[in-house]
Amino acid sequence: KDNLLPERRKLLDEIGFTWRVVQREPWKKMFERLIEYKQNNGNCLVPQRYKKDPRLGGWVREQRKRKRLMPVDRKRRLDSIDFIWKAKK
Repeated sequence: KDNLLPERRKLLDEIGFTWRVVQREPWKKMFERLIEYKQNNGNCLVPQRYKKDPRLGGWVREQRKRKRLMPVDRKRRLDSIDFIWKAKK
């Protein structure tokens, strides 16, 4: 999108072109899935390639990466469920 000339981008916008195909789950919904994982497993150490919920492992990894840029309320919510910020490899 950023590499297109403005007039071409405008034309695509006018016909309703979809710029983003990947649908992201809302943060709250993913947090609820993490709570469910913790209830079933006793911790928040979701494997990156968790077969039962493949997106959850990636979401947890991203939360760890974004810790310093994350809104305070999200960090507090993760802390409240004993989220582990540095998982051992």
